Amino acid sequence: MFDRKFLRAQRLEYAELLIEAGKVIMDEPQDDSYVVSYLHQFAEIHLRRLCDIIMLDPSKTTHICRIVGAHCSDSVNSRIQMLKTMKDYLTENQQALTYCFAKMLELEPAYNDFLFDIYMYYAMSGLSCPSPVVRVAALRMLNIMAEYNYELAFNLVDKLVPLMNDEYWEVKVQLYILACELLKKVEAQQSALKAEDMPSTATKDKAQSEKNIFKSKVDMLYRIIDECVDEHSSLLVIKIAIFHIIPLLGSYKKLYGKIIALMLILPNEMLTGILDAQGEFIGEEGVVYTYSSYVWLYPCKCRAAELDKLLIMRSLADYISETKPESLEQRHYQILALCAKKQQYPSEAEGWYKIFKLLHEYIFLGLADTELCDTSLALLNRFFTVPNYQEAMFSVFSI
Repeated sequence: MFDRKFLRAQRLEYAELLIEAGKVIMDEPQDDSYVVSYLHQFAEIHLRRLCDIIMLDPSKTTHICRIVGAHCSDSVNSRIQMLKTMKDYLTENQQALTYCFAKMLELEPAYNDFLFDIYMYYAMSGLSCPSPVVRVAALRMLNIMAEYNYELAFNLVDKLVPLMNDEYWEVKVQLYILACELLKKVEAQQSALKAEDMPSTATKDKAQSEKNIFKSKVDMLYRIIDECVDEHSSLLVIKIAIFHIIPLLGSYKKLYGKIIALMLILPNEMLTGILDAQGEFIGEEGVVYTYSSYVWLYPCKCRAAELDKLLIMRSLADYISETKPESLEQRHYQILALCAKKQQYPSEAEGWYKIFKLLHEYIFLGLADTELCDTSLALLNRFFTVPNYQEAMFSVFSI
């Protein structure tokens, strides 16, 4: 009996050979009639069999899509025709079809209106499908298209809001990621929608209307981020959420409150890995999640410079000031201590002062707790050594 690993290796080797064959045929000068004959044979024989495999074992879809992509020329018509052929073979299995199209879209080399119209059709039709696999794949397609042309997805935000209440967590995560991606894209657009820059009253009225619609959609994106992931979400979901929100913090300061709420739930090891990272990047390349052989990769990596630790401290101080707890929990001290390790600059001294003004009583209360005493002392040392602000720090006690 053949070893299963050996057989799998043989299948992968065969798949790689098909990919290379496709690249040679499409990239090297060939007789036109030979190319047409080869591609016809691929579509009629190999592609049908490959689509059968997708329906039997969805985990092979990514590899099969690479094979299909290798047998497409750079022309849009070639790629559209291949998609239509795959649709014909997979039409009776909407899960396999939508998942396959999402994986094909991940491999598309460039944006094209005609090509993306096809993907948009299947994305929109999949959003209301009873199958969570289809809904996730549909949202994944919108995520990819938003990277090329954010308006395609941004104009649909009001139709996406109901998915916040979806029972399946991965639908919410894909929706959350889409909201984050759209907020990245709309930042530049916000400054362009200023009614006061318009020359006539009529134009101003139109611009103001557009600005109001725009703001309404942005508010919906905030709502999606706020409600799709919360303290009841799993740690996997919270981890994915944090790494997608960090790149937005430089432009959207109000999201620091959201990241504080998520950080208060993280285990110590995960929290330390984020706030005490020493390299240029935080996190890992991605988390792979498999549901019934349908596989998605969720990147969990960002630049350490995108996380302003002083703003993390200030957001936590504001949160504590608003909620007014009798004492702080160990997690609060941990976040403060990890962020306080950052290098201190004279230009940030006032920010340190405002944080200490809000939290000094809690920090001193920590001195009376044997478990928190060392952390509280370390925090006091950091605050009292802020450049050119020592006297101001001590003056807090006379206020």
